[in-house]
Amino acid sequence: MMRGLENIRVSDRNFWERDTSLDASLWLDAIEAIDRESDWAAFAMLSKAAIPKSKQVERYISDLHRRLTRCGRGRRANPAYDRSPAQLRWLLAVAEVRTAIAKGKTKKDALTDVAARFKVQRRQIAHRLKKGLP
Repeated sequence: MMRGLENIRVSDRNFWERDTSLDASLWLDAIEAIDRESDWAAFAMLSKAAIPKSKQVERYISDLHRRLTRCGRGRRANPAYDRSPAQLRWLLAVAEVRTAIAKGKTKKDALTDVAARFKVQRRQIAHRLKKGLP
């Protein structure tokens, strides 16, 4: 968890998520409640109410199950619905390049500016932009 985001729900800051429907946000908040506080109440309520799940939400639930049933040593895995600080940095860099291009900058200029600001190589951002990677 990034510092300063402890009290912000992941459904409010998940700009990378393609499914932004209310149902997906409810499921995402329920899964996050299980991860943070072991609170299954919202998850149980959504399951009983038969709120529809998208394929993305089903992947998050299977990831939750895998992480809860895996007995391993070391640091817990990052949840599939959240992003690590490194992934967020790349997502923000790619988003800034797309925004700059949409505002009329050339792709080369946008890549150069963002690469300088994020202190990474221009070709790394270009690769992620091309492949759609975080």
